[in-house]
Amino acid sequence: MGVDWVPARPRAGADLGEVAGLVDVQVRFVRRLMFGAGDPGPGPGDGLLERLDIPVVNRQWPSFRVGAVVRNPVFPPEWRSAACSTMLPADARRVVGRWRWWHGEVGEFNRAVPAGFKTHAPRPAAASDAWVEDFFAWVTPWLDEEYGLYVWC
Repeated sequence: MGVDWVPARPRAGADLGEVAGLVDVQVRFVRRLMFGAGDPGPGPGDGLLERLDIPVVNRQWPSFRVGAVVRNPVFPPEWRSAACSTMLPADARRVVGRWRWWHGEVGEFNRAVPAGFKTHAPRPAAASDAWVEDFFAWVTPWLDEEYGLYVWC
C-alpha cells in the first residue's frame, strides 16, 4: 500500500474550523508516520473522513500517488516533505500552483541556460518528468471543481 492524494472538500454544512483542526491532526500524523520513528500516535480517526466529500468514480476514489512530488528532486526538500499533507481547497490551489510554477521555472532554466553557467541552479529536472506532469493533468480538474487533496494512506 502506498500514500495517495484523493480529491476532497468539506461537506456542505461542515464546521470549517473543526475540519481544519482535524486536517492539522492528520497532517502531523501522516508526517510522523512517513518520516518519524516509532509509533506515530493518534490520528484524526474517522472524524475527518465523515466531514469530507470525496467523489467516487467507477466505484472507487480517484487517486494519485504523492510520490510524484515527494520523490521528485526538482522540488525543494521542504516542499517535498510538506506534500504529505491533506490540503483544503484554497490551500491545495495555492500549493499546486506554486509547484506548477516551480516545475516550469526549473524546466525553462534547464533548457535556456548553458550548463557551464549554472552556478546556483536548482536541481536539474529529470530527462522525463511525465509523472509530475500527469499529476498536474489529474489534479487540475479537481481544483477547478473546488476540491482539495486528502492524503490517504
